[in-house]
This record gives sequence, structure tokens and C-alpha cells, in this order.
Amino acid sequence: MVLIEIIRDADLGAELETLLTTAGVKAEPASAGGRNTGVRIPATTMADCRQAGKIIAAWVKESPHDFKLRIDGPRADSTLHRLRTSYDEEMICESIAAAVGLQ
Repeated sequence: MVLIEIIRDADLGAELETLLTTAGVKAEPASAGGRNTGVRIPATTMADCRQAGKIIAAWVKESPHDFKLRIDGPRADSTLHRLRTSYDEEMICESIAAAVGLQ
């Protein structure tokens, strides 16, 4: 499982969970201190990483909020700062793939 944590606001974790679930990605809430801070998603193939990357990148580009994404898995973790001009699905896909050791 890969943790996609939103470093800012618990409400955004629920929003991301709903978006991923609606798109067919099995997303589970991730909590810290009793707050929904993000989601956990299974990512076992590059196709999983690409699907999640595409959905998350589109959501980030449309969001008016400022935040950081922390992508954490058993093999690696990274923190991506929210910069509208630099977020793209390939960057997010690569971060998810690295987190599970696919890259």
C-alpha cells in the first residue's frame, strides 16, 4: 500500500479518497491524530501508478488549495510541494512507483 498524505487539511483527504474511489481506485482513508489526512492505495503495477498519477495530477491542477503531498511506501518516500506548473501525472506516477519499488 502507498500512502498519499495531504499535508495541510483533513478535508482534502476525504475529497481525494472520494475522487479516487469514484474512478475505480481502491482507496482507504489514512488518518493521523484522528483526522483523515490522505489515502492509502494499492499500487502493484505501473498501470496502477499511472492511473493514480493521472487522477491525482488532474485534482491537484484544479484545486485552489495550497498543500504538499507526501507519497510514502515500503521502498521510498517523497514530498511534493504544490506548484501548479510542475505537478504532472508522470511525476506523481514515478513517485508512487518508487514508493513500491517499481522504479
